[in-house]
Amino acid sequence: MRTLALVALVLALGPGAAGADEAAEAARVLAEAARAYRGLHVLSQETTFTGDSGTFARPVRTHLVFRRPNRLLLELWQKTPDRPEPVVTRCVCDGETLWVYREAQGYYTRDRAPKDARAFLDLGASLELAAIAGIDPFAGLAKQTRLRLLPGEVVDGVMTDLVAVDVSGDRLAEARLYVGRQDRLIRRFVYDAPEKRLGGERLSEGARDTQNLTLPAIRYQYDNAVSPDTKPPDSVFRWQAPPGAMEFRPLSQLLGPGERRGGRPGYVIVDGKGEGRRVKPLSMRDLIDMAHRQKRR
Repeated sequence: MRTLALVALVLALGPGAAGADEAAEAARVLAEAARAYRGLHVLSQETTFTGDSGTFARPVRTHLVFRRPNRLLLELWQKTPDRPEPVVTRCVCDGETLWVYREAQGYYTRDRAPKDARAFLDLGASLELAAIAGIDPFAGLAKQTRLRLLPGEVVDGVMTDLVAVDVSGDRLAEARLYVGRQDRLIRRFVYDAPEKRLGGERLSEGARDTQNLTLPAIRYQYDNAVSPDTKPPDSVFRWQAPPGAMEFRPLSQLLGPGERRGGRPGYVIVDGKGEGRRVKPLSMRDLIDMAHRQKRR
């Protein structure tokens, strides 16, 4: 999923300097964005990704529907090196039960629903979901780095304010957030780092000289298409097991204390209908073999 890397990208920033008024205006826009998400009762958005974030699994798009306090539909499609087509991770919470399906592994899990959105961050965070959960991902940025408020543009059919954040570390880099001028929701996020030529550094003790190496330019972007603030029906959060998917559950949920003391394997696969019928106890070796077979399909 869009993982905690996006939140970390904005939080783990180096020092900088900017005009006090300019930085204050940019910080105000980000603070208003955090408050806007924290005050949302429902949110529905489609997100598309372009560029390369440099991660093992490259996100392609996400679909997020949230309704307070704890109803969620979160789908993430990612490209992986070992699969020709993007694979999906799907999280569904109907307020009582949380299901998580991972197509790459071919199974899903079932657990008790969390009380609020904060626990959903364990599924893979984004700036938007963190703000919905009450975590301000922009807190203190004006004191940590250089902020600029630039002329915005129309994105997703709305006029935006553009906040540029200096995220330079070992190389020059900038993050840009396009924030809706009226609703203060994020419509676009861009990470941009120009090409960097390495000159005479050594990567580690004994490593070869990097004088002739060049770090390629990086440009990573996602765009949010936000739907109107209308209440999604309960059917949006209704779970349906994907065809052929198996349920992956700890033995502690299926076996009594006597059976757990018998030295059985730690996990079992149960039938895809989610009825809890035990099919076969599986060892960790069995699970690894199953995952490898699934990837080769």
